[in-house]
Amino acid sequence: APGGTQTAQVTCAGTNGCHGDQYGVVGADQFGSIAGGHHGTGGTQVGTDTTKSYVPGTAGDMANSFRMLDGIAGIEDNDWEMTKGAGDHNIYYGVDRTTEADTAGTISSLCGKCHGDFHSGAGNIGASGMSSPWVRHPTDFDMGKLATDSEYKGYTGYNIDAPVASKNVATLTSIDDTLAKGGVGSVAATGDAIVNCLSCHRAHGSEYSDLLRWNYTTISAGTTNANGCFICHTTKDDGI
Repeated sequence: APGGTQTAQVTCAGTNGCHGDQYGVVGADQFGSIAGGHHGTGGTQVGTDTTKSYVPGTAGDMANSFRMLDGIAGIEDNDWEMTKGAGDHNIYYGVDRTTEADTAGTISSLCGKCHGDFHSGAGNIGASGMSSPWVRHPTDFDMGKLATDSEYKGYTGYNIDAPVASKNVATLTSIDDTLAKGGVGSVAATGDAIVNCLSCHRAHGSEYSDLLRWNYTTISAGTTNANGCFICHTTKDDGI
């Protein structure tokens, strides 16, 4: 894996996969590793529908793990994004890190299990509050704390094409654009505009290189092209 040492064939679950218990004897069995995930009664109902919230869980407890991702937190939309919009989506868990240490339970920490150098380790992160500048693209960094005159000022509402993570998965009472809006410079949005690995990449691949959510080769600063990188880097788009 780029930025890591994983060399085995990637599987859906188990020791060499993303889902299920990844450790011990259970991890060697893909089906056994996800046991309890489908029919377990874990999670907490969010609002009045069947959407469920999962807080950072105990390793090996699939019934209390977001999307059967071992120990990972988040909010599962009730139709798992069969339909999606600003108020109809999964919510990933993230934190605004101030040190280079990993934080358990975030979606980026899961990616970092294989792509370790991209997420944690001395000299690999760097950010405001840590060492500067960033060596690679930020993960677990909250845009909501940035000033309204920053280059990210145009990111004022949750955008499903560049999804941000939230630290507030345990307290949100609904998935809507007023709570998980990710508005830059807004006190109400602090903790709800956290850049994570899946802000730019798709976990199960895409039609673009590097599992990106958009065609990076068509992104050109100074053009009217309010998508891709410019969803967050809004001042580099000539259309804003």
